[in-house]
Amino acid sequence: MDFAWLVTITGMTIVMLVLIGLVVIVSLLKVFFYRQPKDKDVGPKPEKTVKVNAPAARPTEASVGAREDMEEIVAVISAAVACLSSESGRSYTVRSVRQAGRPIWATKGLIDNVQPF
Repeated sequence: MDFAWLVTITGMTIVMLVLIGLVVIVSLLKVFFYRQPKDKDVGPKPEKTVKVNAPAARPTEASVGAREDMEEIVAVISAAVACLSSESGRSYTVRSVRQAGRPIWATKGLIDNVQPF
């Protein structure tokens, strides 16, 4: 019975020493290979732009108000970006809004897979 305890304690000690050694090795790798990013504050920072892919209804001949819907979507996206920029103190500009390129069958599969069971 005493031999079993000796094997158990020896095994646990070896495992802990190896784990501590791995932590030391990873810490040394960080010291040798990590470089501080250089701050370059030369002038005023340019405005950040946000590209937004907005899912929009596909315009067909049957839909009369498709163009007005697209304009509304652009207005809503612009308002959301303006709200975010006023909270963060930064200035953002919406330069373009284009339709997402996901086919309808991919969207249906995505919806089917994310719904709860």
